[in-house]
Amino acid sequence: MKVWKFRISLGWLCSDILRAVDNTIQSSFTDARTRIVQRIKDEADALLAQVGHTTSAVNDIGRKFIHDTFDTARTTATVVFLLLLISSIVSNVLLVCGLIGGLNLVFGRLLFDRKLSPRVTPTKPLGFRLDQTAGSPAKLEYVAKNQIALTDVGYDHRKMPDWFVDLRTTRSGEGTHMRLCVPQPISLALRRIFSGRYLMTRISLSSETTESSKPTISVLGDAKIVCIKVAEGQRVIFRVADLRAFSMALKLRSVYTAHVGTHILGLGAFYAVAEGKGHLILASDGEQVKLAPNGGSFLSESMLCWDSRSEFTLAQVPSFLGIWLNEPSLVSNSVSGSGLLDEGRPNGSGMMVRLWRLFRFLFMPF
Repeated sequence: MKVWKFRISLGWLCSDILRAVDNTIQSSFTDARTRIVQRIKDEADALLAQVGHTTSAVNDIGRKFIHDTFDTARTTATVVFLLLLISSIVSNVLLVCGLIGGLNLVFGRLLFDRKLSPRVTPTKPLGFRLDQTAGSPAKLEYVAKNQIALTDVGYDHRKMPDWFVDLRTTRSGEGTHMRLCVPQPISLALRRIFSGRYLMTRISLSSETTESSKPTISVLGDAKIVCIKVAEGQRVIFRVADLRAFSMALKLRSVYTAHVGTHILGLGAFYAVAEGKGHLILASDGEQVKLAPNGGSFLSESMLCWDSRSEFTLAQVPSFLGIWLNEPSLVSNSVSGSGLLDEGRPNGSGMMVRLWRLFRFLFMPF
């Protein structure tokens, strides 16, 4: 097929799959034939040892060998054609889905380009957001410090006195001894397991805690502990790798979507959301954390968290190489402060990550 002036062929993907299946089948057929020949030879040797080298015995052995070999070849051929048919159908379906996903990416990049996209108003271009529910994003309330005392967060300790804290987060003060638990075991289970945040420690707060013994959490180096207040009805998107703690009232969940925006934001098909009324604590990579300004341009990797209803457009070079090889910058289309930027994040993804994003749709089209 042609994409603009370039001819692209992806037939190699199907041919490689079929070639691998064919080699596997041929190897299995050869092994099966060798085993049958050896079994018939053993039976022939045993029969000859009993009845001698008579003509009738040899004829019986020959007929049995021909019959068994023919049945094996027929069965193997049937299985071969069936597997080839199945693999051909599966590879073609994956190829079509991959092409649809790739075209979805290209069209999404062009559709949400701040210069090329249709205008909602004369001055406002069409943007994208992951949460399609009605309403506008709210400004995030947050505190960023080197250490945070959990009793100072502005929290009703009598109604909900517990926090769940990552085991690798430095903690001190009353009640911060290890109390292993698995909070919300189903929520974000796989991501928390692979990031080492499935097991956490539980900290119970008390209104009788003295000033000198307040339960405190901190991180090392120039990183900051960022505590975000999640209001009732608000949903905050974050990356599980940044999670350090959350209050018991907060609900974590995983959301699946095929929206091209998750690819642009570097989230994948599943992304993490915190909702309910409570507090979410994340760790920044750098010393400076600030609110994302309306109309400001920044890389998706620099975003620490944002309201799920935040809207973005793209700043990019709308060319063939620009679409496929260059990462776009995000331009906030929402109220200032609906997201948080971590200025210590690396500027852009590594080469392997960029290649994976480029070819992901050929292997994981959904």
